[in-house]
Amino acid sequence: QMPRMSGVLATKKIHAQTPDTQIVMLSGSDVISHERESTDAGAVAYVRKSSTVTELPPLLEDLRREQRPA
Repeated sequence: QMPRMSGVLATKKIHAQTPDTQIVMLSGSDVISHERESTDAGAVAYVRKSSTVTELPPLLEDLRREQRPA
């Protein structure tokens, strides 16, 4: 749990102020509706903490590559 506000609310605020920021939600929740709420709020990806540690680095690299100028 985050203090003061949820990750979804933080995502909404960040996305509203800086829409080009790519937000990856890292969550301990396995509830499918949380994933949907996160992406609806502006997260580009949702990764469960229960995922393997090998999943996050390639995801971040893919996002970084997408940001490079062509």
